[in-house]
Amino acid sequence: MSSRYEIREQIEELTQTMRIRLNLSTPLHMIDVIKKLGINCNPVENVDYDARLSGNKEEGYCISYNKTQGFVRQQFSIAHELGHLILHTYNRNDSQSVYYRRNGSVSQIEWEANEFAAALLMPREEFIDFCKEHVNLEGKIYLSILAENFKVSEQAVRVRGSVLGLWKA
Repeated sequence: MSSRYEIREQIEELTQTMRIRLNLSTPLHMIDVIKKLGINCNPVENVDYDARLSGNKEEGYCISYNKTQGFVRQQFSIAHELGHLILHTYNRNDSQSVYYRRNGSVSQIEWEANEFAAALLMPREEFIDFCKEHVNLEGKIYLSILAENFKVSEQAVRVRGSVLGLWKA
């Protein structure tokens, strides 16, 4: 079984390859990325989840996202569901898979999907370089500037920086 470090490295490489092959640049707009991949993406309301992946290999997949959530929440949720599709669904033999993104999920596959979303939206090297370029004289990096640049939440930036060893969570 692979360690979390090894899995994280594999995810970093995978998302970097995706960004290169799809000619993606920061900041991403996840709805456009999903459409570029030929995946249906639908806004929904009156649901108790942030986003949901459904479908199968024969008929295609769909990512539904909660349109009442803010833009940055939608970004991460859609990227998270794409992570499920790429990391978990394509490699499974079952014909039907459904995943939901809800707050508080901590299983291994949810952790992997979160890692995928973070790496896709905030590529390691770009993130580190941006941090170096935007550190102030006191050595502080403002999370709000990072969040705005990558179109993610400050919480996502906080976690990403911690995971990359740039600061403590």
